[in-house]
Amino acid sequence: MSRSAAARDALPRELHDFVVELAVCAHKRAIYPATHPILHGSVEGLYGRLRDLLSARDALSIGVANRELVVDGNTTEEDHPLMRELAAQLHNHQIGILRFSAGVSRGELEELLGAIAPAARGVEPLGTRPASVLSRWPHIAVHPMAFDRLALLDHGEADTQGTSRAVELWLALARAALVGGWSDNAVHDPHLVAASIDRHDGDTGYDQVIIGCLVQLVDELKAAGAVAPSGIQRRVSDLIGNLSDRGLKRLLGMGATTSRGRKFLADATQTLAVHAVVELVRAASSQAATPISNQMLRLLGKMAKDAESDPSRSRESDQLLRLTIQKLLAGWTLQNPNPEAYDRVLDSALEQAPRQAIDHRRDAAEPERMVDVALETQTLGIGTEAALDRLAHRDGVAATFERIRPYAESAVKEVLVDRLLNEAAVRDQLVRDRPDLALLQEAVDRMRARAVEPLLDALERRPDSDAIWLTELLARIDWDALEVLGEKLPSLSPRVLRYVLTVFGQIDAWPPRVDPLGYARHVDPAVRREAIRYLLKVDATRDEAIVLALRDQDDRVLNIALGAMGKGCTPEAAGLLMRRVDDSALTSELRVRAIRAVGASRTADVLTWLLGIATTTRWYSSRPRLRKPTPEVVAAVTAIAAHFGETPEGAHVVDLGRRNRADELRRAVMSRASMEER
Repeated sequence: MSRSAAARDALPRELHDFVVELAVCAHKRAIYPATHPILHGSVEGLYGRLRDLLSARDALSIGVANRELVVDGNTTEEDHPLMRELAAQLHNHQIGILRFSAGVSRGELEELLGAIAPAARGVEPLGTRPASVLSRWPHIAVHPMAFDRLALLDHGEADTQGTSRAVELWLALARAALVGGWSDNAVHDPHLVAASIDRHDGDTGYDQVIIGCLVQLVDELKAAGAVAPSGIQRRVSDLIGNLSDRGLKRLLGMGATTSRGRKFLADATQTLAVHAVVELVRAASSQAATPISNQMLRLLGKMAKDAESDPSRSRESDQLLRLTIQKLLAGWTLQNPNPEAYDRVLDSALEQAPRQAIDHRRDAAEPERMVDVALETQTLGIGTEAALDRLAHRDGVAATFERIRPYAESAVKEVLVDRLLNEAAVRDQLVRDRPDLALLQEAVDRMRARAVEPLLDALERRPDSDAIWLTELLARIDWDALEVLGEKLPSLSPRVLRYVLTVFGQIDAWPPRVDPLGYARHVDPAVRREAIRYLLKVDATRDEAIVLALRDQDDRVLNIALGAMGKGCTPEAAGLLMRRVDDSALTSELRVRAIRAVGASRTADVLTWLLGIATTTRWYSSRPRLRKPTPEVVAAVTAIAAHFGETPEGAHVVDLGRRNRADELRRAVMSRASMEER
């Protein structure tokens, strides 16, 4: 199968058709003026395809290489002329990622086509324009591949830490990695940049940008002769050293077995710090069907420790390590390395290893041991928090927390647990398909009011089936949540607002300075129901809530009020219910419940109303008789017998019921008859 055919098979048909149409539109926009009639139909068709794609996904991302595109993780055909032209056009604009979000408008799409069309005519590339230009479309994100003019560029740093170009590339890489969350401090911190890259697992277009910047950075450092430690070299090395194994493998998977990938590894071997070189080789070996044994990896790790920790032997160890790895890379294409050649590399490295270097077994210090020692000795060492991060990344936050939990409460434990159970950990769990609820409970109990906002965001985003455990987490915060929830109420959607009101019912309290009666009149019936439920629990608002509910046109709100009334019905409530029963739109079940509730009022007006439901007269006689036994008639007869049997009218109805042939009516007055016999 050719590469073109393989790419076509890999790219789903709907994505393939969209990219082709995008390429056609971009081509037409480049040769026709914006007002030309042919562009209208072309853009309309493209917008229809994009809208259909976004109806089944939240966003669509397109990663840009110089001859091909990566669409939602699928590569386009390199030899397809339209796709190749579009890739080159976007690459000339120095665009690394195009991301379309749900809700994109036709106007935004048309403006984007106009912005990318003139690249070949000498207009400034879109990717190098100011952030205000790149962010002008709410639903289209343009992430540059690199930046020619960066306000963050520190010329002093460029003079002392390498070429200005290398500094620019580092800042471009950092800003792309921190998409939307960068700051002056963040872009200079390789730990934060690495953490951001690890969080973007699964976005191939994003990975294409990152690996592209890394390749350019290594090329620039190599050209500048930056083997000696420099600021940029240290940052790139620390970035690679802080990436998780999964993140490294993901990035190297973009081309570890290609000539470009092998060149990147070879250049990195000559350029970066040795600890980063070892991490790259470790990750790349698993991607290239050329596994390196654990013994070899341990040897390389030991040599890296010697190179960076023993001043007397560092240069010799550094050179030996790089030479050893270059020998390994020379046979990288072997499917299964020749055991004899493999042994020769090991033997050569061992023979040349510095014999006077003392092994302090620093490489055996596992992160869990460092954390245990800190807790036992009640001392936070320089690397304790870093060890905790490595442990959490390796075993997961939940397992790491369980390791710490048995230790006695202390200041050191507080610091470590705070680093584990924070807002970032909560948000990470809340975006997973199957969150760890036990861990979330621990985090919520610890964070209290600080956990409210992430939980509300999850309520907005997750399906209704998850609302039960999310509201239970909010209720765990108890009164501490009320202030924050009260501030957030006006901005919540009706769906989330309904769930939040159930939390107030569980807490049995309402936010200060918020009137619950206002929500009992909300336009959304589900919100009104939850507000009424809360008001019915409070003695001071119970009667007013019943009146509001009886006037509500939503049957479920009325049902709540009928259940709350019990055996008591005020004259005002009785009057409202009698009018509701006379409304034919009410269901039969609710009419029956309302009739029974009205009967408990025991007023003359109620008796007259009940008699009108239960009895009628013949046309030739003025004597009353019972109506046919519908559910409403039976309910009215039951209410008359129970509450008005002592009156002449009531006694007559009871007598008619006893002699009636309908079983339902005889049973309706039977309770009254039993009382008289006793």
